Amino acid sequence: MQRAEKRGGNAKLNGTISEFDQCIAITDGEIIPVSKGGKAFDALRVVIGPYNAGPYSEGSYEIELPVEADLMAAVKPAYKGWFGTP
Repeated sequence: MQRAEKRGGNAKLNGTISEFDQCIAITDGEIIPVSKGGKAFDALRVVIGPYNAGPYSEGSYEIELPVEADLMAAVKPAYKGWFGTP
């Protein structure tokens, strides 16, 4: 969705550089825990820098994932207390 917005409604670059049309692994981005309430992490923000998901001119991409049951299931038990409960 962000890619299409940055490209004027088209998610593909029309064959210029095919690597910029591919999906990348979420682990290729920076994963940042976010606390909007100031007490516990209630979201994870994934920042994907230029050249990883598109040309430099498109800038970075940011995806914010709210802390929900599915995400909490992936958190190691030792860190669950750092997150707000969904």
